[in-house]
Amino acid sequence: MNSPNHSGSAPSGEPNEPTTPNTPSRPRPQTAGRETPSDITPKPLHHPTFSRQIKLEITPSFYYDPLDPTTHNPEYASKVSGLDFIARPSYLVDRNKSMPETNNGSLTDRDDDQYHTEDDSALDGEVELQAKPSPPAEFEKPLPRLGKLVSTSDSYTQNGAITLSLCSRFTSWGRGEYNTIVYPDKYDTRVGKRALMLWFHAKDIAKYPDNDDGWMKLPDLHCVIATESSAGISINGVHLKKNEQGSMQFGRVYTGDEVVVWKAKSALKFTCEFFHGEGKERRPDGMPKFRIETASPAIAGAKSKGKEREGVPLMSSGALPAPAA
Repeated sequence: MNSPNHSGSAPSGEPNEPTTPNTPSRPRPQTAGRETPSDITPKPLHHPTFSRQIKLEITPSFYYDPLDPTTHNPEYASKVSGLDFIARPSYLVDRNKSMPETNNGSLTDRDDDQYHTEDDSALDGEVELQAKPSPPAEFEKPLPRLGKLVSTSDSYTQNGAITLSLCSRFTSWGRGEYNTIVYPDKYDTRVGKRALMLWFHAKDIAKYPDNDDGWMKLPDLHCVIATESSAGISINGVHLKKNEQGSMQFGRVYTGDEVVVWKAKSALKFTCEFFHGEGKERRPDGMPKFRIETASPAIAGAKSKGKEREGVPLMSSGALPAPAA
């Protein structure tokens, strides 16, 4: 008999000893032509590329004439653009083309040839637009800067500082609507209907038309001030009255002079600054604070039968009272 410790199939001389049991490994499924999730290498997520391009659509309103309400309809837009806005409410704009201008009013038949191109892209909903070049703007000559009067920091003003810019030979300011600069509160009787009148004068200035700036280079050019206020005004503390007894009162002003329109518990005062003539310099030392001169109102055209002519400046550039030298 054979021993239980030996097997008949074992090689001669080798004992058939029992083996230690092992945990069987889980068989890995074999899938033909596929990889299991554990065999796949992780890949980074794909993020779409950021683009700043914007797809714009044009609507019929691009072709409306803002000044003509009768053009605010799809039929008009279709007519001037060549696009069928009745069948399609909008079209995409080609990103390589500019948007049409809309600040020049309606498009004419001539403009239509410049904006619309017969292209198959219109059938695909994409339109090529060509911006119409703007015509060169006509040069407008700026107004001359002759001087200004600026309200002082201690003045009472309802809406901030007041600046009276002098841009012509004659400037008037007050609550009357006929002034070149109108004071907005017509019920504020502290300000006269024509509280301030300033004009530039020089010998032979009347020979220069208003659009000729040559008068600003005249050697004896100076600025003069007068008033039609019943209470008068003050220049550097000197009281200047309105016309009295057939004569007109006025005087020269210089940079730095102070003009008081009214003064009570509060006041409205201006500081003068001039850019042309002798007034661009400060008042010379030794000169009076303000010298009052007189002239006939007929010279200035200030009165007609004792009544103020509203709407007509008291002084014209060709007939102004000439202050004494």
